[in-house]
Amino acid sequence: MKRRQKILVVIGSLLVLIFTLFTIAIAPIATGYPAKYMCSSVYVNTMNPDTVWSHYIQPESPIFRLVDYSIDDDTKTVEVKLYGLILPSKAKFIDGCGCSLLGDKSDIPVNEIIRDIPIDTQMDTLEWPLGSSTAALSEENKLKQYKLKARLEKEFVEEPNAPRKNTWGVAVAYKDQLWAERYMEGIDKYTPLLSWSASKSLTGTLAGRWFTLSGEHWEQQAELPAAKSNSKSEITWKDILQMQDGLAFSEVYQPFSDATEMLYESRNMALFASTKEQEFPSGTHWRYSSGTTNILSWLVKEKTGGNQTSFEQFARTEFLDVLGIHEAIFEYDGSGTFVGSSYFHASPQSWLKIGMLYKNRGKWFGNQLLSEEWVNFALRPASDSKGRYGAQIWLNKTTSPTDKQLFPKLPEDTFMFQGYQGQYIVVIPSWDLMVVRMGVMRDPQWKMEQLILDINNILDN
Repeated sequence: MKRRQKILVVIGSLLVLIFTLFTIAIAPIATGYPAKYMCSSVYVNTMNPDTVWSHYIQPESPIFRLVDYSIDDDTKTVEVKLYGLILPSKAKFIDGCGCSLLGDKSDIPVNEIIRDIPIDTQMDTLEWPLGSSTAALSEENKLKQYKLKARLEKEFVEEPNAPRKNTWGVAVAYKDQLWAERYMEGIDKYTPLLSWSASKSLTGTLAGRWFTLSGEHWEQQAELPAAKSNSKSEITWKDILQMQDGLAFSEVYQPFSDATEMLYESRNMALFASTKEQEFPSGTHWRYSSGTTNILSWLVKEKTGGNQTSFEQFARTEFLDVLGIHEAIFEYDGSGTFVGSSYFHASPQSWLKIGMLYKNRGKWFGNQLLSEEWVNFALRPASDSKGRYGAQIWLNKTTSPTDKQLFPKLPEDTFMFQGYQGQYIVVIPSWDLMVVRMGVMRDPQWKMEQLILDINNILDN
């Protein structure tokens, strides 16, 4: 009897230990992810919290059914607790800076960004891209536009007992005119939306703008926030832009992984990523890495003044404002560095403008915002990417017979800014077509390629 009791005690102790370790392991993701996501969704994207929780957060993983959230509108803070009781994570909204997770010292972005943006009453009357209205088309093209709108409407239909598409917005530009757009109820064409990893392409573009203005070149050595070996001194901006820095960063989203620790536990994400070991010689091995992009964001910040305010001023006055992008929001880590891998919010119309800039070889109404040399570089495959990746931009090229295109039914000159959960900004220069889709895709059968083919079929007939 005593032996049996001892065995039960041992088993019980082991179960308690396993439960404790499990709880500690999942806590950063289980509470950090929903706190940050909910905060941004409510205070940046102006979405309904119940919708966000039930349609966007809880279906993401079973672990999110172990947590509960509370919102304090007075302080614009979201708190999420594991089992509704322990290991809380908090995210706070700051005007002009979006939301950030609060660390042990309740650190928040170092500066509150105050922007006085005059409301342009002509935006709704002027056609995109100078304004925000859809194009006034000929009678023949109006029929195509009608069919196009009907096709976009299908992206918002949710079938009973089927995986949800959760489409926030879709927009189509053809021959540099906005032909059609459609948005989810509760948001509109001015609402900034979470771009996830499409943010990487914006971060790379800001680097391109700085190189264009400064006359410096991306072949130069990159001074990383930290270096663990002399070999890191060989890493160039080019290596980082093309994700060929060789650092051992793991792009896996699970407990104790690099990506999870960086996004949900690190105050200084660029520093965290730059301390990784040099696994491959720089410039020789392609590997997708959010850590690399956050290093790039830090490098751009250092080149443009070294602090959050100087970065924001550069990004807006030298780039976004020129394109007429005013609603966009940058979100920062605790060190005041833009989380360039994931946390840029912008409307589909604004993303179309950035795509149009590349499609038109870096020119914006006569102003060469990005040098042609930069555009050629950005849209040229990294040596080890098998034709799929340029400078923070996804490509559709083949460099050898064994390469597989991302979208095999689309032309090779297709390029895209792409993010988690179905964020797509796809540009096809040879078709003079651009399509943006944003939302939280849950349907594994849905294909962006098919949507584009449907749109092109309407325009071609």
